[in-house]
Amino acid sequence: LGDMEVRLVDGGIRLINHVFLEYYLYGVVPYEMSNSWPLEAIKAQAIAARTYAVRCRSSYSYFDLYDTEVSQVYRGYDPSKQNAIQAVNETYSMVLKYDNDFASTYYSSSNGGRTEACGNLWGESFPYLIVQDDFFDLANPANPNARWTVAYSKLSVEPAFQARIKARMQSYLETAGYSGEEGDIHILQIKELSFDPPNDSGRMEKGRLVVVADVKSKADGTIHTIEYAISLTKTNIRNILNLKSLLFTVEETEDSYILHGGGYGHGVGMSQFGAHYMALEGLTYAHIL
Repeated sequence: LGDMEVRLVDGGIRLINHVFLEYYLYGVVPYEMSNSWPLEAIKAQAIAARTYAVRCRSSYSYFDLYDTEVSQVYRGYDPSKQNAIQAVNETYSMVLKYDNDFASTYYSSSNGGRTEACGNLWGESFPYLIVQDDFFDLANPANPNARWTVAYSKLSVEPAFQARIKARMQSYLETAGYSGEEGDIHILQIKELSFDPPNDSGRMEKGRLVVVADVKSKADGTIHTIEYAISLTKTNIRNILNLKSLLFTVEETEDSYILHGGGYGHGVGMSQFGAHYMALEGLTYAHIL
């Protein structure tokens, strides 16, 4: 819906969809939350998405929002998404405000039963985005990520994990006189995986990963065994360890590190699976929000 502007940007074509806010939501709501979910949950999602959109207006030089998770997922108008369309229509123009400003309406798939404070993750604190327990997220039997486990063998390092570590090692190896070619790096062992105590929401923010690897000298092709340490932070932990959230504990056994966690996403604000269960329990969109 709306108009499409075509621009040449950095040697490629960029499309900007100029669209009425409510029509924009038709293309967001059913892709951020299932169209088959209870209407009250979808209404809560519509208001959260609308508020997020108006709060982020003029974020960039000639457009307001990306069509991906960088902003909100937007895939355009599909008339078959009737529940989402109804939810948008029945909450027409409704937004959440706090102290005469648009609220920061963050949301994620699941918080694992405990929300994250906005200040812990992004530095800016709000009195309505605090650490608190979320019974509904954990209690929802449809939530596939309420609890999860990820295990890493110390001596049999899985290929996908090796690839992520090798990509981070390459620059260091080149500088240190070793080959940075992926085929010349062989990770033998995870020597250490440790974390500082979690923050007040139970989420990890700092840690240390040490691997042992065989690498090839650029000078003479000889093989050297080295240790390589990575500082783990709240901005890289999930990517390096391929985790769904930062809410986890670590169990070390003789041959493995086992991460027991919960939730999917940053955990700030509304849990979508929590909202789903609240609606099933008969609560309205106002209660959910």
